This record gives sequence, C-alpha cells and structure tokens, in this order.
Amino acid sequence: MQLPHFLVLLTLLFTMSTPTSTQPPLTPSALLHHITSNAARDNIDLATLPFHQDALSSILSLRGLLPHPSPSFASATKIDTHTHPIPDWFRSLGPSAAGRDTPSWNISSHLNFMADRGIKRSILSVSTPQANAFASPTAFEPDAALRKKKTVALARLLNEYVAEVCRLFPQRFSWLAVTALPYVEESVVEVRYAMEELGAVGVSVLTHAEGVYPGDEAVGGLWEWLEERAVAGSGREIVFIHPTDPVVVLGDGRVVSSRPCEDTFLVLG
Repeated sequence: MQLPHFLVLLTLLFTMSTPTSTQPPLTPSALLHHITSNAARDNIDLATLPFHQDALSSILSLRGLLPHPSPSFASATKIDTHTHPIPDWFRSLGPSAAGRDTPSWNISSHLNFMADRGIKRSILSVSTPQANAFASPTAFEPDAALRKKKTVALARLLNEYVAEVCRLFPQRFSWLAVTALPYVEESVVEVRYAMEELGAVGVSVLTHAEGVYPGDEAVGGLWEWLEERAVAGSGREIVFIHPTDPVVVLGDGRVVSSRPCEDTFLVLG
C-alpha cells in the first residue's frame, strides 16, 4: 500500500531532522588528515584548486567561530529545509543567485538567526552553482580535463565544509550533499562518501550541470546507485532539485546563458 503524500513528507522531514552522526568533532590535525587522505583515496586532487589551502583552513577554523554565549533554542519548533551555507572561498568565486551577488554567511550569525525565529533545525545545502563554478557562462574553464578535476575537487571541499558544520552542531543542522555532475562516476563516489562516511541525509542537485539535466540518460548511473541504496535500506532516498541559471551548450562545449533578453534593452519612445 502506498503511503499518502503527507505521510511521505512527514517521514522525509523526520529523516532530515534526525541527527545522522554522533561522531564528535575531530581535532584540527585529525580533521586535516581525514580530508586529505580520503581525497587521495578517491583520486581527488584538491590542489587543482588554487584556493584549496584557504578552504582547508576555513574548515579547520569553524569551531573557533561559534557564538558565545550560545543562543537558546528552548522554544524552537520549526525545521528550515532550505538553508544555504556559503564559505567565503566559495563566495569569492563570484557565484550569483538569480543574477544577484551571493550573500555572506557564517555559522554564528545563522545560529542566532535560527534562535530568534524559533527554528530548531536547518537543513543545509550549497546553492547554485554548487561544484559547477567552472562551467558558468562568465567563468568557463575551456580545458575539459581541468574543468572536470576542478569540479570534482570543489564538490569534495564543499561537502567537507558542510559536514564539519553539522559535526559541530548535530542537534541544529542536517545536510544534503552536492555532486560532481555531469561526471557520473565521480558523483557516485562523492555521494557515497558524503552519505556513508560524512553523514549527509540526502543529495542536492541542480536543474542542470553543464547543460546536462537530471532526466538525461547520461545521469542514470547516479539514480541507479541511489535506487539500489534505497532498496537495501529504508526504501527511500532524499533528492532535492534546486534551480540554476539556464544555459545553451555550444558545439565546442562552451555554455552561454539562455535567459531571455539577457543584456538586451528595449527603448520605447
């Protein structure tokens, strides 16, 4: 018998709001070893990103940015299912949200925001362009092999960042992993690591990755892996699809914006 939609939603919300890991935060040296050794194991070259040292430093320093005193959540009852953490090193890549500059974010101010508004738990997911920052019309990496390596490395650093936020506050945050799409094999490796080792409760994908859409046959390997995991486990996996700017893929592999009237002005007179 199929559950009513509202019961499915309640089940998913319960899953998203349940702490997924009781692992205590690691010491900075242990955390650094954890990140770099697992990246090497999975053949991910973090050094392909010129800012990777800044990213690692920001992850290691998160515990020093906690609010003092800690805000009270005694009367908090809400679950916010759509929260975007934004590391400074990710923001400096110049991503935009619907044409607007991406705002700044930090763990301390967000915890205070939650407490002020009665939010007991936020579900974190990195917003557009996620790991596709090197395939945007304004910042396109023309070397296909290098673009792939950068995408895979960025997905890993973003997931490590959000995982550490949730390790520090397991009662306040859960999270959805980003993928390395459109690179399917690498995305399966990344999602498996995020869900089975870092504690992600689901996956966040964009409406396209380098012009490849979630329903494209090329992405089937990722959905097959999630389906197999669901069958072997709870029967469901959480996939959150987030909008991103539409593009057209040119014959040479470059992408250009397909938003209507982009940079076009109509003068009436």
